[in-house]
Amino acid sequence: MYKCPPFLIFVAFAILQACSKKKEAPAQGAYQLSLPVITVTPADYVGYDAFPATVEGVRTVPVMAKVAGYIDSVWVDEGDYVRKGQRLFVQESNALGESVAAAFAAIKTAKANVETAKIEVERLTPLVREKVVGPVQLLTAEASLQASIATYEQAKRDYESQLAMVDYTEVLSPVDGVVGPITWREGTLVGPSSTNAVMSLSAIDSVYIYFALSEQRILRIMNAIEGKTLNKKVQDMPRVRFEMANGKFYGDLGDVRSTTSDVNPMTGSVRLRATFQNPDGLLRNGSTGKIHVPKPYKQVLAVPEVVTFETQDQKKIFVVGPQGKLEERVIKIAGIVPGFFIVDGGLKSGEKVLAKGIIKVRPGMSIKPIPVKADSIAKAVKTVFN
Repeated sequence: MYKCPPFLIFVAFAILQACSKKKEAPAQGAYQLSLPVITVTPADYVGYDAFPATVEGVRTVPVMAKVAGYIDSVWVDEGDYVRKGQRLFVQESNALGESVAAAFAAIKTAKANVETAKIEVERLTPLVREKVVGPVQLLTAEASLQASIATYEQAKRDYESQLAMVDYTEVLSPVDGVVGPITWREGTLVGPSSTNAVMSLSAIDSVYIYFALSEQRILRIMNAIEGKTLNKKVQDMPRVRFEMANGKFYGDLGDVRSTTSDVNPMTGSVRLRATFQNPDGLLRNGSTGKIHVPKPYKQVLAVPEVVTFETQDQKKIFVVGPQGKLEERVIKIAGIVPGFFIVDGGLKSGEKVLAKGIIKVRPGMSIKPIPVKADSIAKAVKTVFN
């Protein structure tokens, strides 16, 4: 049997080892990973600045008692939504009932006096014609009749007034709205001259939302809006949105239509008022939240938030250079819009940025770039200004 010389076995083993190592090692210039990258180019974005805000009803109506009397019953509670004509509270009417009875009795007496005066005039008329009595007596009787008629008419008006006062003991809502604080309840003596209203109603089919901007911010916004007067500029401000206390945004946008003319010397701010339609009554008087004022960025560079990472309080990205080589780059953030950072330094138009796989790479490493759109990484929220 033929035996292979030892030196040939050694040579064969060396060749196998070399082939194995060559197979394991990547060829010169080969890529280790295929990862998505975005190309950064200038574009328009819209961000929002948030400011604390308070909701107020467009109309707050005080509800007073129309007549003097004790409150017998209150039919609503604070926070209830009521319709125009709905019963709010009722006052005791016993004393008024007695007044109505007395007024009715006065009518009966006045009517009897009229009848008596008519009979007297009818009795004297033929006597004067026959010259049995003088005309002065007839004139006196006629004057007494006219006075009795006047007394009767006044008694009827008094009676109707007393009846109306009984009706006034049932107080109805003058508007659609929400019941505010109830000052007086059952057993309290109230009347038209009471200092405080029994309760208040806030009409909330539309609401005012008040917020404040710093003097610097309002000047910056006003300088960006055409118009000769401050009021005209305010009315041309972009529409705003309202973030409710639960962190959710109210469905409709609001219009800024009013501002105070003075700067608050304590806070250095200007108070603004936005009007929101509120047909469902979701926004209530006294509610709080945040007004979001649009802040447009024109033709700026931006990167999705998810492509950035932070070390030592510095925002960084991986820039993809020639042959897919990665460079760690510090960027300067000028603002934030939904899903994006506005970049004001550290990045140039046309450069490529690693979009995913940050934890898989390191500086100096080469990748195979796969171009993707920035919006596929983080969808920017575009707002149309009206």
